[in-house]
Amino acid sequence: MSAELFDVPGLVRRVRRADDLSQRDLADELGVAQATVARWEMGESEPTLSMFQRLLALADWGLAVVDEAGDAVLPME
Repeated sequence: MSAELFDVPGLVRRVRRADDLSQRDLADELGVAQATVARWEMGESEPTLSMFQRLLALADWGLAVVDEAGDAVLPME
C-alpha cells in the first residue's frame, strides 16, 4: 500500500462515527480544537503519528506495519 492510498481523513471520520462522536466531542477527547478535527477530515492537515494513534485507540484500533504478504514487520532490537 502506498502512502497516497492511506486515507487519513476517511479514517478520522470512521473513528468518529464508530464512537458516535461529533467533531467537537472527538476534539474534546483528544484535547484539540474542533477546527483541528475539521481540518483533518477535509485533508487540510494531518494529526501527528502519536495523535493518530490516540485517535485510533478511541475505537480500540491500532496501527501495524505489514509487508506485501500481510505479515507483521517487527522493529529491530
